[in-house]
Amino acid sequence: MRAQRKVILGCVAALLLAPSCGFGLEEASTGAQTPEETRAQYWEEAKKLPLAPGWNWPPRTPEGVGILDSDPDDGAGNTYGSGYGRGWANDYWFCSWQRRLLEDGLRPAERTEALRMAKKIRETPRYKHFVDEDGRRQYEDMLAEAELGDLSTLRSDFRVSCSQRHR
Repeated sequence: MRAQRKVILGCVAALLLAPSCGFGLEEASTGAQTPEETRAQYWEEAKKLPLAPGWNWPPRTPEGVGILDSDPDDGAGNTYGSGYGRGWANDYWFCSWQRRLLEDGLRPAERTEALRMAKKIRETPRYKHFVDEDGRRQYEDMLAEAELGDLSTLRSDFRVSCSQRHR
C-alpha cells in the first residue's frame, strides 16, 4: 500500500509540475501491465532511442518504472497503464537531449544537432499518446524558444522533469 501511494503521489506531482508527464492518458485504457511487463517495454523502447553524448541507459530501470528493481517486496501488486514503460524511456531520452542543449561551450553544429534530436520528441509515444494538448503546446513553445536561443523554459523544465536519477 505504501508503494502504491508513492507511485500515485509521484504521478500526481509529475502531472502538476511538468509538461512531459501524464503517462498513459490514452493508452492506459487498453489494459494494465505488471512491473515486469512495464520494465520490458521500457527496455524495448530504450533500444530505439539514441542518447545524447555522455549519457548511458541506467543498468536498471529508473525508480518508478519497475519498483521491483529496488526492492522485491515493494510494489509487487502494482500495475501500470499500457505504454507506461515507453513513456519513461522517452522521458529519460528527452532529458539527455535537454541536458545536451544546456551544456556550455557547444559548437553551433553540436547545438543544432541537439535541438534536432530534442525535436524528435514529437515522434515518440510519450508525445503522441501520453501528453495532452496543453502539454504538447508546452513542448512546442519550449522547443521554439530554444530554436531562437532562449533556453530558459527548457532549463526550467529540465530542473523539474529530470530528477537526480536523470543527471
